[in-house]
Amino acid sequence: MVTFKEFINTFIIQKQKQGSINNHILFDQIPPLKSDTITPFLCEVYPGGHYLTTCSINPSDMVTSLSKDYYHILFCNVVGYSYFRLYRPEETPRVYPYQDLFLKNISRISNIESPDENQFPLFVNADYVEGVLYPGDMLVIPSYTWFYRRSLSYSCSTSFLFANPNKKPNEVKKEK
Repeated sequence: MVTFKEFINTFIIQKQKQGSINNHILFDQIPPLKSDTITPFLCEVYPGGHYLTTCSINPSDMVTSLSKDYYHILFCNVVGYSYFRLYRPEETPRVYPYQDLFLKNISRISNIESPDENQFPLFVNADYVEGVLYPGDMLVIPSYTWFYRRSLSYSCSTSFLFANPNKKPNEVKKEK
């Protein structure tokens, strides 16, 4: 465990090691940072409202698992560049999610950009859209959309999660 100041000094300023803060509720732990952030209007007016704000600070080439969320996400790229891939919910059979109740929002494919075609043959035919976010860009990721991100440089982002009025978090286990 390190303090935020130690993290910034070690991983960002001195670049002694690689480390990241991923989807952390940093604004709740460091209130002055929260005053520098405005919750986008979209999150407030959408039925169900704003749910959670997270922050990520990542080195170059940090990758996420291909996963989906039960909330809509407004991803705000603050610093750096991020490559994204998005797969529609209809592609779920082709992205090979875990069958476990608590992991079924995560794909079993560990290398999305160069998958093992013998182990995951349907993935080759999965349709997706891709793009690069620049500093200041925002991306809306609808609930249940599969997404993957790779940092193309040191990056810092803020994500605003807001409710899907058609699905409550406690109903997730009822999903077929």
